[in-house]
Amino acid sequence: MKVRLNFVRALLNKPRVLFLDEVTNGVDPKNARIIKDMIAEFRAKGGTVFLTTHLMNDVEELCDRIAFCVNSRLVEISTPRDLKLQYGKREVKVEYRKNGAICKRRVSPGWDRVQRCIPEITANRGDRDHPHWRIVHGGDLHPRDRG
Repeated sequence: MKVRLNFVRALLNKPRVLFLDEVTNGVDPKNARIIKDMIAEFRAKGGTVFLTTHLMNDVEELCDRIAFCVNSRLVEISTPRDLKLQYGKREVKVEYRKNGAICKRRVSPGWDRVQRCIPEITANRGDRDHPHWRIVHGGDLHPRDRG
């Protein structure tokens, strides 16, 4: 509640620049979405936002440029897209059960690649609503993509 209140107070005087620190940290997803929409609207009207956060999803959604500070020094300034191209990996983390134990693997995106790397998934993948595997992060694989 306090985070939302402070955020709205920051907008009251119609500033041209906002400095926001961890604006969605500790906020439930519904209110975080509202705050992010308000930030996007502020930017669309010509406002500038300086956002400090460790939540890279917020950065990707809200920022045109990113600056990384290490020991009080700027070490990298670029766009989200350029940073992903330079440092990103095309992989997904997959969790699945094998003999009752939870196994974790990193594989390239795409169901065919997952099948080749983790054949146990194809032999025991559950049904559409209760798969025995799930994607933990990244990539383009979704349970409905199963063959």
